Amino acid sequence: MNTHKITFVCSSIILSLIAFCTHACNKQNQQEQQTSQNTRTVRFLTHPKYSQELVNKAEIGDPDAQCDLGICYQGGFGVEQNYDEAIKWFSKAAEQGYARGQYNMGVCYTYGFGVEQNYETSFKYFKLAAEQNDPDAQSSLGICYQDGLGVERNLTEAVKWIKKGAENGSAIAQYNLGTHYDEGIAIEKNTTEAIKWYKKATAQGIAQAQFNIGIHYRDGNGVDIDDIEAFKWIKMAADQGFPEAQYTVADSYFHGKGVDADKNEAVKWFKRAAEQGLPEAQAVLQQLGL
Repeated sequence: MNTHKITFVCSSIILSLIAFCTHACNKQNQQEQQTSQNTRTVRFLTHPKYSQELVNKAEIGDPDAQCDLGICYQGGFGVEQNYDEAIKWFSKAAEQGYARGQYNMGVCYTYGFGVEQNYETSFKYFKLAAEQNDPDAQSSLGICYQDGLGVERNLTEAVKWIKKGAENGSAIAQYNLGTHYDEGIAIEKNTTEAIKWYKKATAQGIAQAQFNIGIHYRDGNGVDIDDIEAFKWIKMAADQGFPEAQYTVADSYFHGKGVDADKNEAVKWFKRAAEQGLPEAQAVLQQLGL
């Protein structure tokens, strides 16, 4: 069976929506944001609540309320989903120079939510918010430079902004900075630093970071080989639905590596990975006649 290696998922198309949802509950979780990085919970599983009070605040020009109202329309939370209304309220906040509104406009232009997809415009909004020290905007701006989205590719600028976002608490930036250290992309390769930033990202629930730490323990890369510790981290990612982790958990159960061998558990996890379209898992099930 194939074994999976560390994943390097840095694309804004894959990850920036997570940060967008994080912003969605920014005000709702303001007190939570003031806690230490090690105790912060995953914030992007909640969202603002639509109410007449929220509408009233937005209409009198409260930029935070305007962003929350935009999120409600964006996701259909308590109101009929309406991308045009979402853009209207995000743009009102952005026009006031509010970083959160600028960031949300950047995400909308990245994905084409309510507007025609335009990376040049999303870059403009991310830059405005990043210059106001918004961590997720800094992360997204770094990804724009990294992938050449709306701007000429520049890995030095990419790392600069990703590092700013990571230091300011963006989980996505922390994960991406870890991958840069892991691969030595535009920065000196440093496995210890990679693991440090992965662990910061895992404290905020980033499954890919959990998986990568597990692979480091599995392969003895920067840490002593520890199959039990490897399984623990990879299982965390699998429980969040990360298919490569699900496959690796299945393989661990199949071979009894880091956990007692259990063919039934192995098949269960192979099936979960296969259901998400992972070719390796589908091939194993076919070989097993399942």
